[in-house]
Amino acid sequence: MTNDDLTESDRAELEILAQLCSPEAVAAFELMCGSVRVETAPRFVDLLRTVNALSGPGFAEKASAELLEVVASTGEVELMAHHSVGLDDPIGALALAQLIRTIADNRPTLGEAFGL
Repeated sequence: MTNDDLTESDRAELEILAQLCSPEAVAAFELMCGSVRVETAPRFVDLLRTVNALSGPGFAEKASAELLEVVASTGEVELMAHHSVGLDDPIGALALAQLIRTIADNRPTLGEAFGL
């Protein structure tokens, strides 16, 4: 079997499984795997890469620092405040950081259609 024999879904699944190399990444997978679709798989792989990079001792603190760094660099304080209510887990913080970064990078395209 070659890569050409794989479906888009198979390739997405393999990319995700390749990132499950830390307990934190496995926890993120368990938390979010039900909502991952082929079209969102690349973003999920990016999230798992970030989780792996920050995994280990102090993971929660590193995740919080990552979220704060993204907010500081994008200026999206209001967006963070709106979506972080009750957010107390590091995986959620990293997912929110990724969402904020994506919105900030695509704000001109998204515009008023999404109330931004």
